[in-house]
Amino acid sequence: MIKQGTKNDKVLILDILKSLPPTGFLENCSRRFWNVFLEYLFKNSLGIIILALEQDSKKGIGYVIAIRDPFKFWSGFALTHLLYMGPIIIMRKYKQFARLFIPYFGSVKRKKANDRKNTSGQDLPEFKWSLSTIKIARIFFIGVLPGFRGLGLGQAIYSFLAEVVKNEGCIKIEAHIDKGNDASLALHKKSGWQIQKLKQENYKATLNLS
Repeated sequence: MIKQGTKNDKVLILDILKSLPPTGFLENCSRRFWNVFLEYLFKNSLGIIILALEQDSKKGIGYVIAIRDPFKFWSGFALTHLLYMGPIIIMRKYKQFARLFIPYFGSVKRKKANDRKNTSGQDLPEFKWSLSTIKIARIFFIGVLPGFRGLGLGQAIYSFLAEVVKNEGCIKIEAHIDKGNDASLALHKKSGWQIQKLKQENYKATLNLS
C-alpha cells in the first residue's frame, strides 16, 4: 500500500526513520530531532512524505521525503528550531548543509597544477540544483527496507509522489545521486528519470512532469 504520510502516521514514520534513516547532512540524528522535523513537515505544505506499507499490517517498509522550495522550507525550519539546527550545522560539513539549504549551489574547487592535464570527465559539469521554487520538488531521501527491495516499491513510491506534486503545481522533481550508489542510479533509470553524469562520478536525476 502506498499513501501520503500525515500527522496520524508519525509514530509509524519515526519507526521507519529509525530502521532506515536518511543519509547525508542529517544522518544519525536522534528520534527527538525527527519528531520535531516531522511536526514541522506536517504543518508546512512544502514538505511531502510518501509511505509504502506492508500488506495487511501497519509496518512502514519504504518512504520518500520531497521538499518544494527548499530554501524557504529549510530557512523556516532553521529559524524556528535553531536549538536543533545550530549544533548540526556546526558538526556537519558545510557543503552538505549548502546542498539542502542554498537554492542554487554548485561546488567550486581550486584546480591543482596536476589537474591541468586532460583527464576523463574533465568537461563534465559540477552538480547544481535548479533555483529554489515551489514548482520544483527536491528529493531529500528515498529508501526501502532491505527485505523488500527488488519488488518495484521504489518505482511505485516515485510514481505516487509524482502524482501528488504534479497536482500541487510542480513541473519537475530533482534528485542527487552520490558516487557509487548504483541501486539509486538503477531506480531512477527504471522510473523514467533523465540522468545527467557529473564530475566526481555524481549524477543529477530529473523527472519532468509537464
